[in-house]
Amino acid sequence: MADGPSYESHIGLTDKWLPIIFKPYTVSVGSDRDIVHWHEGIEIFFITGGQGDVLCDTQRISAHAGKIIVINSNQIHRAMAGPEDLNYEYLIIEPALFELLGLSPEQLRFQSGIEKDDVLWTCLYQLVDGRGKDTPYNWIVCEGLIIQMIGRLMEHYLLPEESVDIQEQNRIKPIRKALSYIRSHYMEALDVDKLCAYTGFSKYYFCRLFKQLTGQTVVHYINTLRCNEAQKLLMAGNIKVEEAAYACGYTNISHFYRMYRRHMGHLPSEDKIAKD
Repeated sequence: MADGPSYESHIGLTDKWLPIIFKPYTVSVGSDRDIVHWHEGIEIFFITGGQGDVLCDTQRISAHAGKIIVINSNQIHRAMAGPEDLNYEYLIIEPALFELLGLSPEQLRFQSGIEKDDVLWTCLYQLVDGRGKDTPYNWIVCEGLIIQMIGRLMEHYLLPEESVDIQEQNRIKPIRKALSYIRSHYMEALDVDKLCAYTGFSKYYFCRLFKQLTGQTVVHYINTLRCNEAQKLLMAGNIKVEEAAYACGYTNISHFYRMYRRHMGHLPSEDKIAKD
């Protein structure tokens, strides 16, 4: 299991019938609302349009229409757009489906970038066609398509065990540990010195490695996370903007307004109005 309690939880997000999450998504140019995360399931990006990059552990994978990107279990990842908005269908296959096949996603490593595979794209188009259908046996058809995808990946893109870079994995662990800590304590006072003490690394090394793996500085990441969480509070219930700010670790309301506008593209009061 991923270390720490704050990897991306999928409770309540999976399909009604199958242990998957399958949705279209767009990352806009200049947006930093999408922060690095990881999960136990294996995720597949089918790039349908635009351009960008996907940070995946220490790799930076170019993304363009027609490309397939596989995110292995527990890999830290984040999609970024540029010079155009990046559009893709993402499919997260949870461990429960692998277990039905006698497999564990944590023990599998697939090739990250796949330039062309008509079989995988055909399965994707059929899944899109079946999305939202409420017929009695549609879930069986979808499960069959996903199992076909897994088989295709196993047969053509499974990497040998010796290809896993143990040294690289050891470099990533402290950053994952720091990300877990931030997600569990974002509502408290946080600074770089506290995170360095927690991970046991020097400030220079920690900040450099954090930026390399996340594409963001530590302070930028904390503010993005806090603003995302504040937005959830504002959109979910009867809470004042000031209360949302304090609940997410801000003690200065003016500073909260500036950070929210910078990271979310609008004022928090607009999300409050939209909810009301």
